[in-house]
Amino acid sequence: MKEALIKGLGKDEARELELAFKSALVLRERLAKVLEEKQRKKINASLNDKAYDSPNWVYKQADRQGYATAIKDVLALLE
Repeated sequence: MKEALIKGLGKDEARELELAFKSALVLRERLAKVLEEKQRKKINASLNDKAYDSPNWVYKQADRQGYATAIKDVLALLE
């Protein structure tokens, strides 16, 4: 479990969260699969040749990159 999840919590709260985190393995694995699929779809959309036809292409790419980075961060917390 990542330190960021328990940062700022009291000892009892941190312990309770650790127990809940460990007991939710099936849920965390499912969430990770769903997020990975969303990330894969976003990446595939960015590789579409038609995406380059937009004058706002650079902004769309920045948005997609930010989305992928955010999902990566969440996936790291679920480990």
